[in-house]
Amino acid sequence: MTPAQQDALAALKHIEHAAGRATQARRYARESPHFIIWGLVWLVCYGLSDLFHDGRASTAWSIGSLLGIAASCYVGMSQRRPKGDWRHFAVFPMMVAFVACSFLLLPPPNPEASSAFISLVVALCYVFTGLWSGLRVALTGLALAALTVGGYFAIHQHFFLYMAVIGGGALILAGLWLRRV
Repeated sequence: MTPAQQDALAALKHIEHAAGRATQARRYARESPHFIIWGLVWLVCYGLSDLFHDGRASTAWSIGSLLGIAASCYVGMSQRRPKGDWRHFAVFPMMVAFVACSFLLLPPPNPEASSAFISLVVALCYVFTGLWSGLRVALTGLALAALTVGGYFAIHQHFFLYMAVIGGGALILAGLWLRRV
């Protein structure tokens, strides 16, 4: 191979690498607002769960989840995603069905356990998503899982407040981190 051919091959590899990084940066930019939206939902709803240990916490989560879904749908539709991204919308009902079936088979012993389980399912979804969209998303899922498990076993009296600040904060920080590519 001549030096000119080697230079051309190196340039093509460099271009391919740059194109891959640009694609990943666009994915991160699209995902960033969703992390911030859901971080805010967690911050508010977990905070209200710490204040109210009755039906009002469930109402807050119902309203917060609906607002989060609406905001995520609005952001997703305004981003002009490529066709075929219906899978992003299909994940949420599948998560809800999985959690509901899990609770039917193995009822959680307390509200903190059910909350931790749901948070772990969300964290797992972030890890799986990160396998396709990038390491930062997978790391966010792993961090969220570790923080959830650690808080569940270490913070007993104010687990929901912990999840509001640490879980919601982690999602918001991840959203800001994804913007900085």
